[in-house]
Amino acid sequence: MINLTAAEKTTLKKAYNIALRDLKININPDYAPLFNKRIDVINAGADYPAKWTRDASINVHFGAYLFYPEEAKNTILASIDTFPEIRIGGEFWDAVIFSLGAWQYFLYTDDKEFLTTCFEALKNSLVHFEKCEYDAEYGLFTGPAVYGDGISCYDDKYIDTVNASDNIFHYKQAMLRRVHLGHQGYTMKVLSTNCVYMRAYEIAKLMSDALGVSDPSYSKKAEELKNNIMEYFYDKQSNKFKYYFDEDSTCFSQETLGLAFLELFDICPQPLMRDIIEKTYSSNHGVPVLYPNFERYKRDKNDYGRHCGTVWPHAQAYFALAAKKAGCDDVFKRELLLAAENALRFDQFYEIYHPDTGEIYGGWQEKHGGYIMLNDCRHQTWSATGFIAMILHGLCGIPINDPKEFKKISLNIDDLLR
Repeated sequence: MINLTAAEKTTLKKAYNIALRDLKININPDYAPLFNKRIDVINAGADYPAKWTRDASINVHFGAYLFYPEEAKNTILASIDTFPEIRIGGEFWDAVIFSLGAWQYFLYTDDKEFLTTCFEALKNSLVHFEKCEYDAEYGLFTGPAVYGDGISCYDDKYIDTVNASDNIFHYKQAMLRRVHLGHQGYTMKVLSTNCVYMRAYEIAKLMSDALGVSDPSYSKKAEELKNNIMEYFYDKQSNKFKYYFDEDSTCFSQETLGLAFLELFDICPQPLMRDIIEKTYSSNHGVPVLYPNFERYKRDKNDYGRHCGTVWPHAQAYFALAAKKAGCDDVFKRELLLAAENALRFDQFYEIYHPDTGEIYGGWQEKHGGYIMLNDCRHQTWSATGFIAMILHGLCGIPINDPKEFKKISLNIDDLLR
């Protein structure tokens, strides 16, 4: 049980209502290939006039369906592409995160027609990625980190010296290796991405069961992937999880999203996970999405890369939920209150916060052969829905895999925090 003072409850109530407002203003039309028209969906944020597959799934997984069920359904279905077959659209490496939102929506609604379409997309996508991105030597999937399109997620070897791009899509090694490997060309294996694939296999099995076409092969693949994650990412000597490794290097940066998924998806056994969570570094204004800051972004003592050292509220939310699940209540409460304070400081949920000052902060990243300070986006949806999830699943204790419980309670914050 989390004990809260009257002042803390007031802070949480204000932040919750801000989150609901930010969610509402991000419902707008976007193109859905499946329907060949624009439909109302939950977009990524005020400065991102589109849904993005990972944002779409995470927003629904966090609880957007409780307030806007039709738009949440649309958001998931709009993430499905139709060429060359029914398959999940978006960036390839974390596309299967689609399964989290799709399954969450089905658990709440029992919509079998929706589930049939989503299962076909997930099934076809898993077959495709097994052919293109699976490294049989390790039994792991290749590709960048979940959320990690920005080059500031990665160490110096991945800097694109040819195109001077800020995106991991264009790093030099991938360009050179693509012809030889016959697929996207990435050899890195990342913790968060493999955790998501593991859970996608589990969800594929659950979907097949619900549709009466049970496929036990998904369970076998999930178990194999879970074992390989523990074998290749956990380092017993340091008692740390690797962020990623490739053919000639290993990065031990603290990948908050990967650590959260280890707990939320039951990949890492207790009490090891509890120990990892208790020792995870958190800054003055929340746990960073990646830590530490890469040296090339330390242009001044207060400077950080866009994706390293900075606080991204969606990753903070998943980490807080993992902490609560692991029994680390003090960690959960700390992150919950810091997230609320960050929102109240600007009367909205931003995309990123400076870890030392709590100010809005876009962070440095390579661009056009140099470095630029990027924008920090306004009214960011997964920052808002992440906070909603921290209240509903964390503070109120309703398991994330049992959303029907929400039909029994009021979602009004004054009722939730009496």
